[in-house]
Amino acid sequence: MGVRSSVETAVRQQTKLAPAAIRGLEILALPTADLIGYICGEAEENPLLDVDFHHELFSCDPLPSCFEGKALEGSFGGCRRHGVEARAFDYSRIADACLIEKDMKTHLRAQMPSGVGSDVVVESVIDTLDEDGYFRGEVAAIAFECDVEEPDVRLVLDAVRSAEPAGVGATDLIDCLKLQVARLPSPHGRVAYALLDRFPHDFFKERPGSLARCLGVSRADVIAAMEAIRKCDPCPGRAFTKEAIAYTHPDIIIERREGKWSVSVFGATTCPLTLNESYLALLGSKVDDETREYLEGKKREAKNVLRNLDYRGRMLYRLGLYLLEKEYEFMNREGEGLVALSMRRVADAIGVHETTISRIVNLKSLQTPFGVYPLRMFFGSSLDCVAAEGACDEGSVASTVSSFDVKRMLSNLISEERREKPLSDQALADELVSRGVSISRRTVAKYRESLGIPSSPQRKHR
Repeated sequence: MGVRSSVETAVRQQTKLAPAAIRGLEILALPTADLIGYICGEAEENPLLDVDFHHELFSCDPLPSCFEGKALEGSFGGCRRHGVEARAFDYSRIADACLIEKDMKTHLRAQMPSGVGSDVVVESVIDTLDEDGYFRGEVAAIAFECDVEEPDVRLVLDAVRSAEPAGVGATDLIDCLKLQVARLPSPHGRVAYALLDRFPHDFFKERPGSLARCLGVSRADVIAAMEAIRKCDPCPGRAFTKEAIAYTHPDIIIERREGKWSVSVFGATTCPLTLNESYLALLGSKVDDETREYLEGKKREAKNVLRNLDYRGRMLYRLGLYLLEKEYEFMNREGEGLVALSMRRVADAIGVHETTISRIVNLKSLQTPFGVYPLRMFFGSSLDCVAAEGACDEGSVASTVSSFDVKRMLSNLISEERREKPLSDQALADELVSRGVSISRRTVAKYRESLGIPSSPQRKHR
């Protein structure tokens, strides 16, 4: 048997994006809130870039004029003119506002009874609480670390579970709800506790009558107990969590002024970054080769950043114009008549790749005169729509209705149903079909669940 070896060559064509192009696509995907951080970061890294902090990107709602220096001075003067003397001011009125706010753990430490346990154990137990107030530690592990017995740790944990707010120190959601309903003074608290204890995961799915028979109480008691459970706080520790106020702005703005529609991109009218004239002047002077090379490189990087920001603004503007054209009825009818768009068709119309449209749309929003909407909403699924009772455009199955409009119709139908006889998913599907929407019972159920609406048996007993 002979052995032959051969060498084959093949030509393959591959397209690879340059790093600058990749960076441009990354900037295109940034929503306005993240764009601000990117701009500041680039200016920090590149001395040839200056940030205009007076640019609209960095704007937030201005303070009322009464908080400006001159206005404040006049305001206090006005108080004196009206006879309000300094000695008459009651400082106790602002005492509560000046109290230092406690966090959850400080609040709990202050409630621990003396002698409940050593400070080390108390600190260890409280430190294992997460921001929702749940106990995420292990009694055995804490006992080992603190060199105490497990009953000593449980004693401290019980003290935490007895503290305010109710529900803190729970190990899971059902335990948290139990801790809260156990403190209710009415008999409904006992029934609520029994529901959570015996039917922890499915009592809301059962009929109140059958639950009442199991517990030996009245149907009214069960309904009242279920309502008490609904009022419980599943995250009692969140009351102490301070969330930072986020100032956000929509990316595309479509507005109507004097009967004419206009499209603008927030922050794209002018560029928030400019080239530093002082460093540019250095390039025209006599500098050593190393400095010149450094400045030339930073100049190229700066121009790429400015080019990418301009590209982002132009792409968003073109998308805004396209949305205004294709969603004209939605704009005119203030939220009705949404047309489900295809990313491929939008890409063809704008002249970019479909994946570029996906980057543009991601995490961005559109402001209209009647509300702010995520751009993703305009690219939702659609259903066939036939002319029926004027619900859809005239014609055959050629027209479509967006999932956004179907959900709105579904929500309206459920809000108008008879409380004692709620519509089933099949009945809702039949009603939508009669209005010209081709939809199945399974799709109705999916849309209903996405809206957070219970099933018809659950709605009947609410």
